[in-house]
Amino acid sequence: MGQKPSNDSKSKCAERLWDEHGEAVYRFALRLSGNRSVAEDLASETILAALQRLHRNADEPLHRAYLFGIVVNKWRRVRRIRTDAIDDLVASNSPNLAALIDLERAFRQLPPKLQEVFVLVKAEGFTSKEAAEVLRLPQGTVQARVHEAVHRMRRLLGVEIPVSTTPREAKT
Repeated sequence: MGQKPSNDSKSKCAERLWDEHGEAVYRFALRLSGNRSVAEDLASETILAALQRLHRNADEPLHRAYLFGIVVNKWRRVRRIRTDAIDDLVASNSPNLAALIDLERAFRQLPPKLQEVFVLVKAEGFTSKEAAEVLRLPQGTVQARVHEAVHRMRRLLGVEIPVSTTPREAKT
């Protein structure tokens, strides 16, 4: 075992972690929770958990997928807390507030398992393989959930899904 890190080195490491990953972790937590204070707590707890892991195994780099996995696990534990996401949107000065509110309401109607994959793949830009690693699911399951989430969101938002009428149209 190595020497126990000093408080100063812990503080510097925490700052580095926050500088490198804090914004992405917070943004992901906010998208999942829909509540700024919950997202702040999730982001802080995630950085602390990552910091503990770094001190146990300093040789392994931390990847965004690993951090997002911590956020998902912590979010699943606090999900039963009711959040009022619409108030957070209203507080923002978005140019298209009505559309954002509709999108938020539709998103919140999705089951939690669809919300998680939708945010990872469609909002955060993870591939289905990366999202599968974060959620510890088979890649096919992630792909099916993303597909289902997109179709449900379209239906909830009243967006028509084009249906092909000929085999040639189905290929294009």
